[in-house]
Amino acid sequence: MSTRVAATHFEIAQMAQEPRAAQHSRGTVELRRARRRWLVSVTLAEATGFCVPVLTGALLASRHAPQWQESLSLTAVGAIEGAVLGAGQAWAWPVPVRKVRYAALSALAASVAWGSIMGVVQLASTSLVPTAAVVVAGVLAGLFALGSIGTAQWIELRHHVPRAQRFIGWTALAWLAALPLSFAPSPFVDETTPLPASIALWSFSGVLMAFVMALVTWQGVRRVVA
Repeated sequence: MSTRVAATHFEIAQMAQEPRAAQHSRGTVELRRARRRWLVSVTLAEATGFCVPVLTGALLASRHAPQWQESLSLTAVGAIEGAVLGAGQAWAWPVPVRKVRYAALSALAASVAWGSIMGVVQLASTSLVPTAAVVVAGVLAGLFALGSIGTAQWIELRHHVPRAQRFIGWTALAWLAALPLSFAPSPFVDETTPLPASIALWSFSGVLMAFVMALVTWQGVRRVVA
C-alpha cells in the first residue's frame, strides 16, 4: 500500500513539474530568438548607418574639404546613423516601444554626440586653444557622447520597462567597447588612400564595431526586461 501511495505522490509531483519544465523550455527558446533578432537587427542597422558618415568623410577627404565643413557634415549625417540604429533597435526590442519616437530620439542624440566630438576635433585643429584645454574638452565630450544615446532612448523606454535607466549604462559601456574598433583603420588611411580602399576599411571596422555594440547592449536588454 505504501509503495502504491509513494508511486502516486511521485506521479503527482512529476505532473506538477512538467508545466514548469515546458514553460522554462519555451522561455529559453523565446530568449534565444530575441537574442538572435537583436544581434542581427542591431548589427545590420548600426553597420548600415555608420556607412553614411564613412562615405561622407571619405568624399570630403578626397576633395580636401576644410575641417569646419567636415565637422558640420558629420554632425548632420550622424542623425542618419542614429535614426537607422534606432529603427533597428526599436524593431528588435522585446517590448512594444514606439518605433518612430525611439528612432527620432536616437537620431537627435547621435547628431549631438557627433557634434560634440567634431567640436573637439575643430578645437584641436587650431593653435588658439591650449593643449590642456583640448584634452579636458575631449574627455568631457567623450563622456557626454557615451551617455547621450542611452539617455535619449531612456525617454521612450521608461514608459515600457520599470528599470529603463539601466540601459543608459549598458549603452555607454557598449559604445566604450565598440568605438575603438571604428577608429582601427586610422593609421592606414589618409588623404592619399584610394577612395574604394578607404571606404572598404572603414566599412569593415564599422561592422565589427556594430557587432560588439549589439552584443553588449543585448546584455542590457536582458536585464532591463527581466
